Amino acid sequence: MAAGKAITERTRLAREAQKKATSKVAVIIENHKEKETPGADTNTESESTRNVLTTTQWLSVSIFASMIGIYYKRGEIKRVFSNRVPQTPLSSPIVDAALQAEPHQRKGICPMD
Repeated sequence: MAAGKAITERTRLAREAQKKATSKVAVIIENHKEKETPGADTNTESESTRNVLTTTQWLSVSIFASMIGIYYKRGEIKRVFSNRVPQTPLSSPIVDAALQAEPHQRKGICPMD
């Protein structure tokens, strides 16, 4: 029973010491704030607390804007790609020259005459 009373007394003294330390720190913080900002503008506080977009957010916005631009220009983009005539391997000049130089051989099983 005596041990329990001793522990309770130590806990009470520790709490009181903690309360005193907390109140001293609060007074020091208040004094520091008063010295630091005697005639502070409210404008500087709003500048430090305003939200600014991060780099990732700026990139997301620019990609989104690009996608919207492509969506609205899609008809023009389709016309550009549809006007191109794709070159097949048979219509290129190099392939035409190679086909004319080699005789045409039949494929498949050749009879042994």
